[in-house]
Amino acid sequence: MIELGRQFGLYVIKEIIADRDNYVCCKAEDPFFTREVALKVFSVALFDQEEKLSRVEKLMEKLAVLDHPSIAPIYDSGLEGDYYYYTTAYYYGGCLATQLSEPMPVAQILRLAAELAQALDYALEQELGPGKLSADKIYFDTEGRAVIRDFGIAGGFEKIIGSTELSSSKQGSSNSVVETLRSVGELLLRVTLGPAANLNERIDDLLARVEDRQLKKLLGRFMLPGEWRFSSYTELLEELAGFSQLAPLLNGDSVQAQGVAGFSVPANAAELATDEQAVAKIRRLVAEKNNLQQNLDKAVYDRNVAENKASEKDRELATAQALTAKIQEEANVAWELVAGHRYERWRPVAWTVGGFVIGFLLSGSYGYYYSEQTRDELLAKLKANEELIKTATWRPAESAPVAQAGQPATGAAELQAGQNGTVAVVETTAPLVTEPASALEAEQKAAVTPPLEVAVTPVKEISRQWWPAGNEFSATAAIPLEQIKAALGLDSSSVEDDGLTEVLRQEVMAVVGSWADSWSKQDLGQYFALYSKDYQPELGRSQEQWRDLRRERLTRPKYIELNIDNVRIRKIDDNRIQVKLQQSYRSDYYQDRILKSINLIKENGRWRILMERSLGMLDDIVGG
Repeated sequence: MIELGRQFGLYVIKEIIADRDNYVCCKAEDPFFTREVALKVFSVALFDQEEKLSRVEKLMEKLAVLDHPSIAPIYDSGLEGDYYYYTTAYYYGGCLATQLSEPMPVAQILRLAAELAQALDYALEQELGPGKLSADKIYFDTEGRAVIRDFGIAGGFEKIIGSTELSSSKQGSSNSVVETLRSVGELLLRVTLGPAANLNERIDDLLARVEDRQLKKLLGRFMLPGEWRFSSYTELLEELAGFSQLAPLLNGDSVQAQGVAGFSVPANAAELATDEQAVAKIRRLVAEKNNLQQNLDKAVYDRNVAENKASEKDRELATAQALTAKIQEEANVAWELVAGHRYERWRPVAWTVGGFVIGFLLSGSYGYYYSEQTRDELLAKLKANEELIKTATWRPAESAPVAQAGQPATGAAELQAGQNGTVAVVETTAPLVTEPASALEAEQKAAVTPPLEVAVTPVKEISRQWWPAGNEFSATAAIPLEQIKAALGLDSSSVEDDGLTEVLRQEVMAVVGSWADSWSKQDLGQYFALYSKDYQPELGRSQEQWRDLRRERLTRPKYIELNIDNVRIRKIDDNRIQVKLQQSYRSDYYQDRILKSINLIKENGRWRILMERSLGMLDDIVGG
């Protein structure tokens, strides 16, 4: 498809890196920016449908917005003749698979893990995932930082086109966070043991070869089935924060990174990297400008279409009015011919006035007749009511059921609770008692008063399978005590723990319950009081911005229903607790069901929320 030394669009082919049936990857020169880029070209036969090409273009636009030092930028993409292409940064040192000739030092392994975790966590916030990572996807920039190239492109193309030959790796293209973390663990184990390691051996045997105990524990959380597995990139970064070698990197300090042995770059690589970053920013601005221009053009087009339709309707209306006038004139002429005399123009006015007078007389007569009939009926009903009032007698108090001590007297209906917890409605026929009566009158009345009739209508009990936290009705009045205990985590069958005491478990569940209850009740004071003064919002957001955002989301809905389930508690140390749960949220305009991780810290003897992160939807993330 591509020949060495030939021109492809703006680019000059300098080296063929990979030549496959459906695509070619090569090093090319970009004369516009005077730099070398990695150019990947696909046969247009893959895009046999216009819908597929449209989805590929949207995927590339979404990936081009990513801006992270450990994710290779997308410079350009589009159609050139019978081929679809895109360009990205070219890394002179080659991929990790080609550079790895011996086991990497522990410090470089930890730095590699931290840089990959930061990039994956950033991409997850953009709802994007790379699929499974492998050594042939990892490159190193001019500063020795690990970079993921073709981030999510191969997996996205496979889903859209339906071909498994587009990926340079034989691994799958799933975007599941769990599967990506599993591939990160396998990658770290390979660089720890070296290229000669056989990952098909037993995990216990492979980990036995790792000499560093702290690194062995980290790899165990990736690989061993009995360990507390990583479920999010944020959790991995928290674990890496315990390594002293990574403190400067994770705290944002400027540290010179180091690649693997044998890594080399040209003399002007740093200058080229700076230029590429500037060019990438320019391209993003141009892409945003083009997107806004497209939206503006579409809005202008829609407005012109609407104006044309309105003009057409006005013309049709004018035509219809002219046709109506013409038909009316022809009808007048026909009437004159039939009547034998000219049509007198004053007759319509006379007909209109006469019709109005006749209609007024008819409606007035009918109204007078109806009002007289209604007045007679009302007078008859009023007299009957007066007679009923005069002859009515009140029953003495003994005719109604006598209320027990400490119980209120009932009216027409009562609520009774059965032995099995069901609720029934009791209807009584006794009237309201207004004053007491003497004992003698009660005995006389009892002799002639028929027994009280009671109709009992059972109501089917509604069982609840979840805890309605924050409902405006009292939870203890509607839910049995056993369900309340289970919802608060007092039932050991609903809460998994890691050696927690009963007192500590109750404290943690009380905090989680108060948090959910204040959210459901939209109680801002109680809600913010549960967060630590050192609360850590999402990346790039201050505490004040986070509070403004939460204040808007709590007060905007008319109602909020928040249900929590599958609570798992892990004790990190005496002052730190990690809680994982399933959260079901519903309001008058939005609902979702997600996994969430909450970190608690003890401040002044009380547990407070230090960090709260969403682990993603219960289904796999959909995207690149």
